Amino acid sequence: MNVFITGNSSGLGLGLTRTLLDQDAIVWGMSRSGCPLKDEGLRDRPFDLSILNTLPDALERLLSDCLRLDLVVLNAGVLGRIQEIGETDVHDLEHIVRVNAWSNKVILDWIIERQLPVSQIIGQHELRLGSLFAVQSAAEQSDQALRP
Repeated sequence: MNVFITGNSSGLGLGLTRTLLDQDAIVWGMSRSGCPLKDEGLRDRPFDLSILNTLPDALERLLSDCLRLDLVVLNAGVLGRIQEIGETDVHDLEHIVRVNAWSNKVILDWIIERQLPVSQIIGQHELRLGSLFAVQSAAEQSDQALRP
């Protein structure tokens, strides 16, 4: 199973990366600080997704040898400070939207432009609302389908 995960350096992304690697998946990961796991199935690239103009080049370097993706998990995201909107700096909001939304658009555009076959795409909201079980189920189904 081939999986691309953003935000795989901690939290849900790291847990999902670990689970998929334990199931012998090949995981391409991209996060600001890089994935701390060491595994021969992990292809990881530290990258700040808020730098949109060089994101396509980073994707090219990471995924150049990938022929298909069974699962894309767009998990990267930043929360920012919880405060009144009037007290929130517009640059902070810009950064949050750049990471949480625009980077996903750049990634999806890159996948479409390359005509890279993808079976399933899951965003951070689906992960946080309980679809992690669906991801695990999809991983198990793909794993079973690949076995003779």
